[in-house]
Amino acid sequence: MVLGLSVLVVGVPLRVAAQTPPPAPQDELTAVAIELSRTTASLDVVARAAADAQARLAAAQAVLAEVEARTAATTAQIDTLRAQLVGRAAQVYEQRSNDGAVLRVQHVVDIAAGEQYTSAAAIDGTRQLQQLNVIEAQLEQEQAQAAATRQAIADDELRLESSRSNLEAVRARDQALLDRVGAIPIMGDARLTAVQIAAWFHSTGQVAHLADATTIDDLAKMYIDEGAAEHVRGDVAFAQAIIETGSFGHALDNNYSGIGACDSCTSEISFPTPRDGVRAQIQLLRSYADPGSRAALLAHPPEPALFGGTPAAAAASYDSFAYKGSAPVWNVMGNGKWATDPDYSTKVLEIYARMVGFASTHG
Repeated sequence: MVLGLSVLVVGVPLRVAAQTPPPAPQDELTAVAIELSRTTASLDVVARAAADAQARLAAAQAVLAEVEARTAATTAQIDTLRAQLVGRAAQVYEQRSNDGAVLRVQHVVDIAAGEQYTSAAAIDGTRQLQQLNVIEAQLEQEQAQAAATRQAIADDELRLESSRSNLEAVRARDQALLDRVGAIPIMGDARLTAVQIAAWFHSTGQVAHLADATTIDDLAKMYIDEGAAEHVRGDVAFAQAIIETGSFGHALDNNYSGIGACDSCTSEISFPTPRDGVRAQIQLLRSYADPGSRAALLAHPPEPALFGGTPAAAAASYDSFAYKGSAPVWNVMGNGKWATDPDYSTKVLEIYARMVGFASTHG
């Protein structure tokens, strides 16, 4: 997220070129980028598997809870039926052993009928009890299987969490290596082509929401062309746009770099066309990187939607930019330069490393 332009034009420029390490050798950067790309890809796979395991664990827990509930209900039925059978047995015993019971019955046949009814009820109850015992045994087996399934999934989840933790540690090491390899200049020739940039984006599976029926292939070419015009690395600028727009998930205003947005703002600048948005980003990057940049030296006039409505106002705004030349390399971006996030440059360069790694391993 970019600080509002009104905020950017105040303050004293910070000159850091003298303390900046030299650019990284291309082969060393490639090695780190490939390693980071592979680690990130593995982490993505593990993260998806872990999410799937969590979903399966929740489903297994629900199944186990349902089986346990049915088992408890069946056990309660068995206990109730056993109590009934005990009562009937006691009733038969009393009828046979209590001499006074005969005196309270008007007909002898009533005694036989009562005993037959009690005996039939006992037989039926015993049959129900046997059936319930079979059901209970089946439920106990089903419960044991459900518990074993849940435990197996829980074990998988623990292993995946361990793998994810290890991979995150490797990625943190790779990010630190990328930072130690050296600074990534904002100015210079793009390392990646528009075709390579677009191929990487398509490989991520993300869906871009762009205005004017613009495709990612179109946009990637704009970044390379506009970057080349101002001698700004358009491929890294594209990586910045990935961070700022959430992989172009919200880019219908043609603002691909959060220009005009701030932590307390509710909106950002809109640009007339996709190329205007790319051009404004590239021109502002050059102003950050090149202390000698002036409107008269730009390949195109300063973007009016950003710098001013009239040519004179736009030129004056561009030439008087307070942070001009304060960030010749990407590694010092953030902490008030372009964004408030102290990890801003790390996030941008990680995306760029993924792009380089993909291009290096896919011809």
